[in-house]
Amino acid sequence: MNLLKKGFAAYVTVAVLLLLSPAVVWSGMPETPVVDSVQTSQRIFSSDVIFHDEFEDSLNLSQKYIDYNSANGDCDISETVGFGGSSKALRARWQQGQVDAGSITYMFGRNPSGSQSNTSTDFQEIYWRFYMKTSKGWTGNPRKLSRATIITSGNWNQAMIAHLWGENDTLLEIDPATGIDANNNLVTTTYNDFAHLRWLGLRKGATPVYDTSRSNTWHCIEIHVKLNTPGSSDGIFEFWIDGNLEASRKDLNWVGSWQDYGINTVMFGNYWNEGATRAQERYIDNIVISTKKIGLATSPVNPIIYVSQFEDPSLEDTQGALNAQVSTAPDVSTLVWTGGITGQQNVLQVTAKNGSFQGSLSEKTSLDPATIYFVRVQHVDNNAISSGWSDWKKFMTEGSQGDNVPPLPPMGVRAEQIQ
Repeated sequence: MNLLKKGFAAYVTVAVLLLLSPAVVWSGMPETPVVDSVQTSQRIFSSDVIFHDEFEDSLNLSQKYIDYNSANGDCDISETVGFGGSSKALRARWQQGQVDAGSITYMFGRNPSGSQSNTSTDFQEIYWRFYMKTSKGWTGNPRKLSRATIITSGNWNQAMIAHLWGENDTLLEIDPATGIDANNNLVTTTYNDFAHLRWLGLRKGATPVYDTSRSNTWHCIEIHVKLNTPGSSDGIFEFWIDGNLEASRKDLNWVGSWQDYGINTVMFGNYWNEGATRAQERYIDNIVISTKKIGLATSPVNPIIYVSQFEDPSLEDTQGALNAQVSTAPDVSTLVWTGGITGQQNVLQVTAKNGSFQGSLSEKTSLDPATIYFVRVQHVDNNAISSGWSDWKKFMTEGSQGDNVPPLPPMGVRAEQIQ
C-alpha cells in the first residue's frame, strides 16, 4: 500500500510539473512570426545606377542576363514570393544532395565577352545590392552567392574576383582573388582558373544570415568593390547586411598596374559544393548595380508591414489578431507607434486608424521621412493567447513627404482589404 501511495504521489508530482513546464505552456502559444518585409516605395533610379531588376516584368531571364543557367528549371522566377509587397523574385530550388541550382550573370561596361550597358566604360568602383530570403526552416550554407569580376577575353579569364560566399557555418565572407602576378601580367587563361589565381585574404561577416532563426525573412545585402590605384595597395572590398557593416578590406592590390579593363561582370550563383542539406529554396530580389552606395530600399511614411503566416501547434486554433510596434531603435524604449488589427490578415499598415503614434511622433499621423525605424510583430490566436514578439526588422522611410506613394496591395490581397 505504501508503495502504491508513493507511486501515486510521484505520478501526481510529475503531472503537476508537466503542466507547469514552460515547454508545455509554450506549446499552447502561436509560433512567433517574422516580419517578411516592409513595403517599398516606387523608385526612379538616378544615372549612377548601371542596372536594376525587381523581376516584375514579363521578360525571360535569358533576355536580361547574358549567361543564364536554369539548372533544368531550378533557377527561375517565383510568382508568389517577392520583397516589399512585390509578387516576384529569383528562386533557386535544391533537393537534398543537389549541387547546382543555376545562376545568372550580368555584363556591363567595356567587356570582351559582351556587354548590356555602358559599353565603353571601364568601371573602377561599383556597389551592388540585393535582398535575399531563405525558405522557412533553412539549414546549411550553400557556399556560392555573388561575385564581381573583370572578364578579360571571350575565354572568360579573369583579372580579379570579388567573391561573396560562405563556408561550413552560417556566415557570409568576402574572399578577394587576383589573376595578375607580381610582374603585373595577366596569368589566368580560363574562368575560375584556380591554378593561377592568388588569394588575398578573406574576412568573415558577423551576422549568421543562414541560421534557421533568420529564415523566412528578407535581408538587405550590399557589396562595395573599388580597384586599387595602379601600383598601390588601396583597393576596397566590403559588405553590409541590413545596413550594418560586416567585413571590410581597404588594403587590396587587386590588379597591380594592369589596367586593360575595369569591373564588368556581376554574377549570382547557386552552387552548393557539398550538396544541399535538405529540400529548400533561396530567393533574390531588388538587384541594383551602381557607382554609388545604394543603401536600404526605402518605404512610404505610412508603410505596410508584411508578416509570415499564422502557425499554432494547436491545429484547431486560428489567428485572432496581429500586433506591431515601431521604434527608432531595436528596443521598446523609443517606441513611436503601437497598433494592431483583428482577424486573419498578415498585412498591417502603420496609420493612426490601426494604432497610435507616440513618443517623438505623438502629434503626427505618419512616420518621419528619411529616417531609420525598426518594427516587430506578434500574433494572437482566437483564445487571446499571444505569441512571442518577432525580432526587430530594420527599414528606412523615403526622403521626403512629397515622395510618398499610395500603398500597393500585397500579392493576392485587394487594396480595400488592407487595414
